[in-house]
Amino acid sequence: MTVESVPAATDAAYLTAALHRSGALADGSVREVAILSARDTLLSRIIRLRPSYDGDHTEAPATIILKTNRVDRASLWSEMK
Repeated sequence: MTVESVPAATDAAYLTAALHRSGALADGSVREVAILSARDTLLSRIIRLRPSYDGDHTEAPATIILKTNRVDRASLWSEMK
């Protein structure tokens, strides 16, 4: 996966905000994010992330699944409508 194709949602600051909003991370922040795997389906890309947190945050998720649209298949979405 190239840097250009990595979704903004894999950014540590973005994930910190999302985890705070959802209540999955009470305080602290995501320090960095590792991409464990990525695979394409017919219409989407599924990416498994492993966030590292500052401090000990046992309540926070150890891995996160991120599902996004495939940019190269965007025309199929408009045809399905």
